Amino acid sequence: MRIKSIYIQNFRCFKELRETRLAPMTTIIGKNDVGKSTLLLALDTFFSNKVLQPNDVFKNTTNVPVIIRVTFDDLSTGLVAKVPQYLTATKEIVIEKRFLAGAKPEEFYFKEDYADPEFKEVENKDMKELNDLVAKLQTQVVKTGKMPTNEDRRKAVLTVLENRHESKGFFPVTPSAEAKSQIEAEIPVFYLYPADSSLSTGQASFQNYFAPVIKLILDEEKEALKNIEGKIKAKLDDNVKALTAIVKQHNDSVKDLRVSSKYQWEGGIRHELEIVDVLDHPQLFQQRGFGLRRTIMLAVFRLLQNLVIDTQGAAAAKSFKQILCIEEPEIYLHPGAQRQLYHSFYSLSTGGIQIVITTHSTVFVDRTVAGNVLLLQRNNNAETEPHTITNNDEFESLKQELGVRSSDVFFANCILLVEGETEETAFPYFFKVLYGKSFDEFGIKLINLRGKTKSIDFLKAIKEMNVARVLVVDKDAETDGTRSAAHKPSNLKKEGLICADCCFVLEEGEFEDALPSALLSRALQQAYPNYQEI
Repeated sequence: MRIKSIYIQNFRCFKELRETRLAPMTTIIGKNDVGKSTLLLALDTFFSNKVLQPNDVFKNTTNVPVIIRVTFDDLSTGLVAKVPQYLTATKEIVIEKRFLAGAKPEEFYFKEDYADPEFKEVENKDMKELNDLVAKLQTQVVKTGKMPTNEDRRKAVLTVLENRHESKGFFPVTPSAEAKSQIEAEIPVFYLYPADSSLSTGQASFQNYFAPVIKLILDEEKEALKNIEGKIKAKLDDNVKALTAIVKQHNDSVKDLRVSSKYQWEGGIRHELEIVDVLDHPQLFQQRGFGLRRTIMLAVFRLLQNLVIDTQGAAAAKSFKQILCIEEPEIYLHPGAQRQLYHSFYSLSTGGIQIVITTHSTVFVDRTVAGNVLLLQRNNNAETEPHTITNNDEFESLKQELGVRSSDVFFANCILLVEGETEETAFPYFFKVLYGKSFDEFGIKLINLRGKTKSIDFLKAIKEMNVARVLVVDKDAETDGTRSAAHKPSNLKKEGLICADCCFVLEEGEFEDALPSALLSRALQQAYPNYQEI
C-alpha cells in the first residue's frame, strides 16, 4: 500500500490544494514559502492525528475544519479480498480526516458509488430490491446455476449501469471495526525528517534518524518475545558497525559510533548515538554540527538500502511498508554525497518504501523521472497550485534530443525557445548589451529546438508546468511548406501552447537582419573582444 494522492483544504498556507499525485518517489520543488514543507507537514498531521492549533488553520480561522484526504493504492490482494465494499472501482482506499483547532480529528472513509440513491450500495441490496432493479432496468439475469443468485442479479444490474455510464460520486462510509482494523494494519508507517535548520536539539536526536532501521529490526523479531533485548542489541550493534563504515567514508574526523539503548516496551525504545572523533573525544549526536548530522542521515539511508534492497531484492522488499518524507535532504551535503543519497532514495522506492522529498537541488531534480517532479507555484490569487509533466515519456525523449535537463525547465522563470544555432549563440550577447545582465540573472533559460518540427512537441510537454514561454521563429514560419499546420505559430497560439504576446515572428530575411546595426556591432564586440575592427 502506498499514497496515490493527497488533497488539502484550510491547512496553513493552503486554502485548497487540489488532488495531487504522489509517485513511489516524488521530488517536490518550488520557490521559498510556496508550501513544500507544509505539504509534508500535512502528511505528518494525517498519519499522527495531531491536535492542531489555531495558527495551523488557514488564516487562523478557528471554526473552519482542516481537511486532509489521502488516497491509497497498490493494495495487497489479501486486503482487496477482505474489504471490497470499502474500495473504489479502481481498488483504492480513500481516507479523509477533518481537524478543528484544539480537537481530535474525525475520520471518514469514502467509497465510489452511484449518485442516484436508487442505485447506491447495490452490493448490500437483498433479493427483492435486486429484482425490482432488474425489472426497472429491463435487463436479463444470466444464471450461474440452476437458479439465479443474488450475485447474478447484482452483476446484471451493474452491467447495465456501467454500459449507460451512470453518474458516480464519492460518499462517506463507516467500515466495521474488523474491516477498519484490517485496513489500518496495512497502512504504512510514516516518518518525517525535517530540515536540520528547523530542529531543536531534542528533535535532532539520533532516535528520529534511525527509527526506520529500528522498525525493520522489530518486525523481524516480533515473534521472539524471550531475550528480545539481547537479539535486538546484537542486530543493532551489527548495523551500527555498518553505519560507522559508511560515515567514515564521508568524514575522516569520525573514529567510532556508539549506541546506548533504553528498552521500555510500553513507550518504545530510546537510542542515543555517541560519536567518537579521531582524538577519542566522545560527543552526543545532537551536539555535533549540522554537516556531520546530515552525513549520519546519508549513512542511515544507505544502510536501509543495504538491508531492504541489496540484501533481499526489490520484490521481497515490497513487504516493508514505510513512507519516508525528507525536507531538503541536500542541506550540508557535497554534490557527490547528494548523488549517493538520491541513489539510495531511488533504490528504496523500488521496494515497499515510498519516498517524498522537497528540494532546491539540481542533483535530485535532474535524476528524478520528470513526471515524478511536483512543482508548486502560486497563481494570480496567491494560492498554491501543483504542476506536473503528464506526457513523461515524450518529455524525457525530447530532453535527450535537445540536451536539456529537467532543472532547466523546472527552475526557470522563463523559457526562450529558438529554432537555430545563430539565435542560440547571439541572443545572450544581445540581451547583455541591452539590459546589462545575463539570462541567468533573470532566470531565463534559452533552448534551441534544433528544427521547426520540435516546437509543438516541446511546448506540449512543458505546458502543464506553467512556466512562462517565449518563442522566436523565422518569417517563413507560417508559409513554410515543410512545416505542418500543427507546427505553425498560429496553431501554437490557438492550442494555448504559447500566448499571442509571447510568439515573435522575424519580419526580415535572417535573424541578424532584424537587429539594428549598432546593437549588432556592440554584441559582436562583446563576443569577440580581441578583434579591433568589426
